[in-house]
Amino acid sequence: MTDQTCCRWRKEYGGLKVDQARRLKHLEKENGRLKKVVAELTLDVAILQEAASGNFWARRVAGRPCSTCAPSRG
Repeated sequence: MTDQTCCRWRKEYGGLKVDQARRLKHLEKENGRLKKVVAELTLDVAILQEAASGNFWARRVAGRPCSTCAPSRG
């Protein structure tokens, strides 16, 4: 372990006991996981709101509706 690593760890975990440092690492990992879940749910809500507003038929790719969303002709 380099001196730089040791100094960085001491600066970050200075007065913590081993069990407190483990708990901090666990909470940081859980916080990251929850942030990811919130971001995914926020995206899902935005997509559903757009679909519910009725604007999803107006979206066009290259000037024509996509094959799965366009009403069938014929």
